[in-house]
Amino acid sequence: MNGLEKAEKIAEKLRRENYNLLTNGCFKKSIKLKRRCETLGIPVGIVACIGVVRAKVFKLWWMTIPVIHGWAEVNGHR
Repeated sequence: MNGLEKAEKIAEKLRRENYNLLTNGCFKKSIKLKRRCETLGIPVGIVACIGVVRAKVFKLWWMTIPVIHGWAEVNGHR
């Protein structure tokens, strides 16, 4: 099993974890993937960007808020 296949198995486990914007979002999961892959000697890069999302506040009004989005790349694969 090569490094990309091992990273895919780790990523699949992380995808199945519950998503929470504050505690277990895409950026946090990318960091977990990087740490787990590095223990196996698999080089991983993290890409981060800032986006905007519209959210309804207290079911009263809409607000646009900035969010950090991230993903990990192994050998150029997302």
